Order: sequence, then C-alpha cells, then structure tokens
Amino acid sequence: MKLYKGLLLLISIFMLIGRTSWGQPPCPDFSERRVASSFHSTLMIDHEGKVLVWGDGAMWNWTSGNTFILTPSELPTSSFLGTPRAVAAGSVGGGSATTFTHQMFLLTTQALYGWGQNNGGTINHNDVTSSSYASIRTLTLPQITIGGVSQAMQASDIAFIEASGGGIAIVTKLSSENSGRTNGEVYIRNGGNTAFGSELGGGGSKWIYGDGQSANMTTMDAVWHQVRINTSTPLTNVARLSYAPKALMALTINNEVYVWGERVRLGNNIPAGTYGNYNYATLVNLPAGISAITDININTRSSWQTGTGTGQNPNPDRCAVMFILAGGKLYGLGDGIKGVLGQGNETTQNNWVIVKGPSGGTTELDNIVQISSNNAWTYAQNNSTTHQYCAIGALRSDGQLFLWGENSRGMLGRPNSSNTFYSLPTVPPNFSVNNAKVGYFHMGGHTTIAFLQGSNRFCYIGHLVRGSMGNGINGDSDRESFDCINTPDAHLCTPPPPIGCADPSANDLIASANSAVLVINGQPSVTFWGEASSSAEPGVNVSVSKILYEYNGVPRGVAASSVGTSGTENTQMWILTDLGIWGWGFSANTVNSQVNGEVGMTQLSVLPA
Repeated sequence: MKLYKGLLLLISIFMLIGRTSWGQPPCPDFSERRVASSFHSTLMIDHEGKVLVWGDGAMWNWTSGNTFILTPSELPTSSFLGTPRAVAAGSVGGGSATTFTHQMFLLTTQALYGWGQNNGGTINHNDVTSSSYASIRTLTLPQITIGGVSQAMQASDIAFIEASGGGIAIVTKLSSENSGRTNGEVYIRNGGNTAFGSELGGGGSKWIYGDGQSANMTTMDAVWHQVRINTSTPLTNVARLSYAPKALMALTINNEVYVWGERVRLGNNIPAGTYGNYNYATLVNLPAGISAITDININTRSSWQTGTGTGQNPNPDRCAVMFILAGGKLYGLGDGIKGVLGQGNETTQNNWVIVKGPSGGTTELDNIVQISSNNAWTYAQNNSTTHQYCAIGALRSDGQLFLWGENSRGMLGRPNSSNTFYSLPTVPPNFSVNNAKVGYFHMGGHTTIAFLQGSNRFCYIGHLVRGSMGNGINGDSDRESFDCINTPDAHLCTPPPPIGCADPSANDLIASANSAVLVINGQPSVTFWGEASSSAEPGVNVSVSKILYEYNGVPRGVAASSVGTSGTENTQMWILTDLGIWGWGFSANTVNSQVNGEVGMTQLSVLPA
C-alpha cells in the first residue's frame, strides 16, 4: 500500500528507543555477578551502575505492610557507600505479602551489605535468635591473617560473593590479584535460625561451614567460618563457587573441584552406591581426560523427610546433583529425580555422565557456555517427593537456551501440569520456533529470566506473583511461555542508540486489523498494540504500544486482519523479514496448520515453492 504523510506522523510517534535483539553482540563481562534471583525476587546492577530490585520481599527499608516491590526500583545511593560491584540473593521459603523469607546482598568497592530475612544473624549478627526482618546494613567482614597479624578483611579483598538458603559466601581475590593479601579463600556465614523448623533454617546444618563442624542447625551461629580441606589447611585458589542450601562446590585455578556439605558425591562411585556428608572441602574425582573446567553448579534441596520433626531421616528421593562444564560439554552426577541429570530418565548416577542432547540416545549437549539452576533457595515439605523444584538450564554459544528438570510453575517455558518434568534438555517452544538469541540467563526459585543479546529487554517464565516479573502487577499466576513484551526495560547492557525512522518503501510499513495495529519503524523494528494482539499471551489485549522481539531478520513488511466485533475480536498478525514469515493471534489453521484457535508467535515452516 502507499504510505501517506499522515501515517508518517503516526509512525514517528512510536519511535523505538532500543534496537531489536536478534543478531546483536552478547552482553559483556559477567566476571562479577550483576543479576541474582531468589524465590520470587531479583536484584540487578544495570549498565549505569544503578542497583535495581523488584519482587517478593525486596524492600530494603521495610517497617510494616507489604514487603514486595512491583516494578524495578533503584536502591538509593544514600543507603550504601562505594560503587556497586556484584549482587547475590537467597531465600528460606516461598514468602508472603507481609513476611520476609528472602535475603539480598550487595558488594561495593567499600563494603558488603545485606537486607531481608535475618535467619538467626546472617545479616544482623547482633540478633542471633531472630527470624525477623533486617533493613539494609553493612555486614562485618571476617578477619584475615597477613604476615602473622590478624586484621579485618577489606571489600577490596573480595573477588565475588554467592548466596543461598539463608547464607552468604565470600571468595577472596587470588594472590596475584591482591599483592598477596589473600589467595582465593572461602568464608561462609549462615545463622540457620530454628524458627524455620528442622527442614528449613538456611543450610540446615554445620556441614556447610566446611571447617570440620557437623552438628545440626540448632547449634549454628552467625560468625564467619573459613572453609578448609583439613584441620589446619584452608581451601585456596578458588576461582568459582556454587552455593546450594545443603552443600557447596568450588573450582580452583588448578582445575580441581571440591565439595562439602550434605548428600554429595565424589565421582568414581565414591562413596559406593550412595552419597556422603563432608564437613571439610573434599576433592572430587573428575572424568578421565577432561579439559579445563569453565563452570560448576550444585543443587541440593533441604531435608525432605520421611516423617515430621527434628531428627527424621532425609527422604532418599530428594534432589542432590552436581554439574561441571568442560570443553563445552556438561557432566552431571547425583540423584536423577525429575530427570535433572538430562539422561532421559530419573536414574541416580554415582559416576559422571554427559548431559544428552534434546533427542536423547547417543547425542550430547555441546558448545555450552553458561549454566544456572534454582539452587539459591530452600523449601521443604514433610513426607513429600512430589515437588522437588529441581531444574537446570544451559546456554549454547549460539545463544540457544536449553532447560530441563521439574517444570515448577512453568519455569521451563512449558504448560505446568501436576508433577511435570523433562528428563532431556528442551528449548522453550516460543524460542525454538524463533531462534531467539540469549546473552545471559538466571534461574530463581521457580522462575527463569533470560536477557536477550544486545537488548535492554529480559524475557520471563515461571511463577508470576508479587511483582516477580517487574511488570507492576500484584497477582498470582503462571507465565508458561517466555514473555518478552510485558517485562520492564532493565538495561543490563548499554542499549545502542536509536537510528531513526525507516524510509518508506514498496513494502507495507503499517497494518491495521479492526482494533489492532502493527508498525515497522526506527531500526527498522516493529511495535504493536490493540485488541487480542499480544504475541506473548495469545488473545490478550495490548493497551499501549509494545516492541516486538520474537522474530529473526530485518523487518520487510507487516499485515493484520480480524474477525468478530469490538470486544470479542479474533486478531491475526503477520511480519515478513528477510529470513521468513512469522504470525500470531487467531489461527484458522493458518498461523499454525495444526491449530484452529489462539497461538503465540510462530514461524511458518512451509513457504510456497
């Protein structure tokens, strides 16, 4: 159609602020964690160094009333000193509108800060009996010995932080990075308050301290514990750390892996046919001929018990798994429950196995560059193995995201039915059809966020409650396919500048259904709005213009149509790019040849010859 001057004005109104995501370079430098999610909340350092926080139990200065934040809010610079460097988060339960079960931590160039659930002194070490809320405050750092003299650790001595299940871990800088003051040591602080019962309470036992103690949580404390490999020798040279509620895993610069805590395995069938509890960092047997390890992950749930009350035996079917990433391949070890080892079954493995590809058989997942699991929180149900909430994901070098394990609240991007799990890596359906490119992802309790390459936009799946998606809604529902249009702008990476309005061409630059509109503009890119026009929630109305992210290539044309009357319309929308045709909305066996009804974004698989 011809584009008249009046339409040029309409297009300019909807100028796009950021680029489309596909084909852009990945977000740079994640040597220090800039994103952390607990059960229903997220903490992030954006591209300008601002600290953004949203979701359940996220308030840093709470006194009464609701504890949640519905949209990303900046942590006031007056509440901390120095420049933000890294964040961490954990939780000891699911939370509610007026209670705190989450903890958040911020490392700056000058101090370490924490707020949220105190968990028996983890945040406020002067209150070792309380499970109450602690407002943002400076955490006293551990003592270190330099030249035989004990002195306080400085924030500049810290390489990075990790958190999980009510505790916080510090890893110091290597000797070569810190003039010999420190050398990659690990310190743990976890109060483990008994107010949460014998199954919760942070790590749940002193095994996680890694300094030789092995008592139950009722005698835990709120002091720093330095992890050791024996009575007199500290664990050093740590380059990466993975922290789960019941156990920790460390990778050294020498390509050695250590574990400590409850229900861990050492590889090579050690201990024979089962698991062990270790109160010192213990060396793990690695697969023969393995190349340099680039990432690690451990995920252990709280004490799933066969009965109720203190002293009951752990349920043998709870989740306790370990992963190492080497040479682009992912190796797993531990309990196979809910298919989390990616073997196409639920078989427990006491020796390392390579995670299979999506088709199973002899295929192997390959070219993996990042892994994440929902290991930052602890949640318990007596006498239950129905929900282990044990899931993991892997990001391939080409930006393809794979997820598997238990699909709690749709956190794997698929419809959530009772006890649903996936025992092989799967690509979330609305990503598999569009080849969406992910630059970084992170898993929370039963949520997953994925940041699109070169974009200020993140996509969200899983439990949508008390602001967990940051979209301003206080509801309780499941987002079972990645939503990239209703999430807020969160500039993890510096957004490229806008280019300006595209010149008119022979292709359509605007298309209207009866009550919905598509516009190509700006990059060129696409915005849309109107009745039943949502690409993320089929059939849902979009009242303000949204940027369309779920396609590949450069937009060339758009089309739209509808049937029905206003208020009950069925809208169908199309976009043509140099790589194909995508459609969404009402499919009369058109958008999807197998569906006569509403469908999300779908690429036409068969085009005319």
